[in-house]
Amino acid sequence: MIPYSHQEQLERACWNGALTEMFPEIMPSTIRAGRVNLWQVLTRESFLIVEMSEQRWPAEELFSIDPYLFIHKINSN
Repeated sequence: MIPYSHQEQLERACWNGALTEMFPEIMPSTIRAGRVNLWQVLTRESFLIVEMSEQRWPAEELFSIDPYLFIHKINSN
């Protein structure tokens, strides 16, 4: 059996509900109560993109902290 990389282990932990355990101070009570679904976990070079919401919606640039969505706007300022 090939061991999982650190990145894969972190992604698996997210899918298994470890976000509320790892970050209780930043996870709203709605997430801890189970009213929010985890829709997607994407791995990038130095971070994970975690999509969570009550209903699935496309990510909005205005509310995202994904640097790939807003970095082009920084360069245009």
